[in-house]
Amino acid sequence: MNRPARTLPPCILLVSLLLAGCGPVLVQDEARAREVVGRYHGEVRSEGRTDLLASLHHEDLVVRMEDGQTLEGPTALAGEIRNLRRAFPDWNERVEAVLVEGERVATRVVATGTHRGPFRGIAPTGRRVEVVRLNQFRLRSGRVARQWSLTDLADLEQQLRD
Repeated sequence: MNRPARTLPPCILLVSLLLAGCGPVLVQDEARAREVVGRYHGEVRSEGRTDLLASLHHEDLVVRMEDGQTLEGPTALAGEIRNLRRAFPDWNERVEAVLVEGERVATRVVATGTHRGPFRGIAPTGRRVEVVRLNQFRLRSGRVARQWSLTDLADLEQQLRD
């Protein structure tokens, strides 16, 4: 019997991301983990402080993006963030949930911004957008070593086209 595909609620997806691939985990300082991801969303992505990436992320960082792109190293991630902020200079991420489990941290953020520059082939519209982002981070020695980011790009692009 064919059943329609169902979409997981965001909270289940977030927990699934957090636990995906978990084997034995190293005990991390939960306060440090929260500080690192809080600064990433608040200072780096929301304020454009890409100079902080080297202190928050390992040099051998690997980031898997929602569009299948892989970024290697803090310099590549900085370039991606600068491109985003050129398209949305007032980009802001409000952290709504943080889950910490050993060396893994998952966040759910609501991002907002005004479309002032080209983005994914779409000319500036001046429209204000709001989109949910889910992120998973794996820390090593108190810094991000691996990162997975999911943004509802279909919703974001729809807001720019409507």
